[in-house]
Amino acid sequence: MIKLSELFEEYMLELQARGVAKSTYTNYSRYIDRFIQMVGDKDIEKVINRDVKLYIKQMQTENFKSKTINLALTSIKSMFNYAVEEEYLGLNPIHQKKVK
Repeated sequence: MIKLSELFEEYMLELQARGVAKSTYTNYSRYIDRFIQMVGDKDIEKVINRDVKLYIKQMQTENFKSKTINLALTSIKSMFNYAVEEEYLGLNPIHQKKVK
């Protein structure tokens, strides 16, 4: 089993290898790290969509704009898509739609 922090580290290396823009890398790093801090460094198989809903709710409570919340959501979904590509998971557990 792989922990969220391990997936995060590997995914950030992947983004560097892909040559994503520095701003994209920085934003993804920030929002994924916040997510891990909130849900804890658990096995990726134990992450559920409810975890993301709680994260979104927390961001809304802190008065983040919808655009920022959607960027955070995109970054988390993208990391889990990577986990599926690398066959760490069979399916992406994150099904949350963007916020309005």
